[in-house]
Amino acid sequence: MVSQDKCPECGSRYIGEGVLSGYADLTVKGKFFSSSKVLAKVCSNCGLILELRVADPEKFVPNE
Repeated sequence: MVSQDKCPECGSRYIGEGVLSGYADLTVKGKFFSSSKVLAKVCSNCGLILELRVADPEKFVPNE
């Protein structure tokens, strides 16, 4: 996935970053005490969410 530097909705180049807060952490399936914050890239002009990703992707490696 290529990170976007321009909003596909309105064409703005004002892209901000944020972190979902509160109980918005993503929990690893089957591991209730393992989670990661969710990071977002958002168009500062129209509010479109361009990208969501976890801060700690290594926590989501599947069990073999």
